[in-house]
Amino acid sequence: MKIKYCNNCGKQTRNGKYHYCSDVCRTIYMRKIKLNKSVQIHSIKPDGEENKDFIKCKWCGMYVKRIYGVHMKAFHPDKTTKIYKEEFGKDSLIACLVDKHNTTKNSGLHMKQEKYREIARQQWLGKNNCNHKSKTTKLQRQEKSPFSKNFKKYNSEADLKKFQENAFKDLLVPSMLKYWTDKKGLPLDEAKASLKKRQTTFTLEKCIAKLGKEAGTKRYKDRQVKWAKKLHEHFLKMGDSRTPSSKFANSCILSICNSLNLKIPKKEKFISNGTNAFAYDFTLNKKIIEFNGDYWHMNPIKYKLDYFHKKIKMTAQEKWDYDKKKIRLAEKYGYEVLIIWEADYNSQPVETIDKCLKYLQQDV
Repeated sequence: MKIKYCNNCGKQTRNGKYHYCSDVCRTIYMRKIKLNKSVQIHSIKPDGEENKDFIKCKWCGMYVKRIYGVHMKAFHPDKTTKIYKEEFGKDSLIACLVDKHNTTKNSGLHMKQEKYREIARQQWLGKNNCNHKSKTTKLQRQEKSPFSKNFKKYNSEADLKKFQENAFKDLLVPSMLKYWTDKKGLPLDEAKASLKKRQTTFTLEKCIAKLGKEAGTKRYKDRQVKWAKKLHEHFLKMGDSRTPSSKFANSCILSICNSLNLKIPKKEKFISNGTNAFAYDFTLNKKIIEFNGDYWHMNPIKYKLDYFHKKIKMTAQEKWDYDKKKIRLAEKYGYEVLIIWEADYNSQPVETIDKCLKYLQQDV
């Protein structure tokens, strides 16, 4: 058999069939061939407009769509885009305009898939978060927050005030009434009309006008079914979405129903006083259990009576009075009411569920 030598290193191959002494040499040699072809191809000026359809690398003179990535790893492995801009100026293009547009247009599309959103969520969940309490002190977290006086990039109180003014100014978006009155300067009636037009982005009428009656109606119905399905899936996963405490409430309700062999109620109990209707978390016969989240109901052991809740626009005392009014209405209609606080459940989950079960089983 004829002796053959490795095309890459020149050593004798294992037998006369092979052109390489190992898989490593084969990979290295194939890469060399690929690079040589790349040099030949990119050394010829392509059709199109420079800077728009392609750019010329100022280091090696090749014509490419972008400097960074494959080109830099293959031909300039010891350099970076930062070095490129320092050497040839900050305005030097590192990607042609067409390539830059396409990259930006398609970036982030994978995050529409639940799989990748969950991966991203897990990377920052709990102790995985680089700012978690177990990894940082309170001062370190404040130094990273631009809304804190201790933010390390602030030189004075004036800097902080200026930043906050600009930040809240940018929060005005077309889906807010203040955007049309304050930012656009429209009268209230015109602002409301503009907001309504902005909010009605998907209607049956628009679908029919765009696609025709049959196709438009089908598109609209398909969208509604898809939306309802997604909403139901979110409810099963996260609760009823009204408050973060609903997840805590759902956990308690699930434990209670499993213990008493009951079906999980699909809806809450509503009682009306003629003007307002109140929703109650769990109802069995003439007994009601309200699961109060510490944040949304402002647990008295954590909040002072004059604390103002920015989300619900109420002080702690006003919220407590509102909840008392809700309980009195239920009692007026012959219901007993038990309040379970989120803090009690978190500290003693088993004892708290036992308390609920004993309460529901009394006089049954």
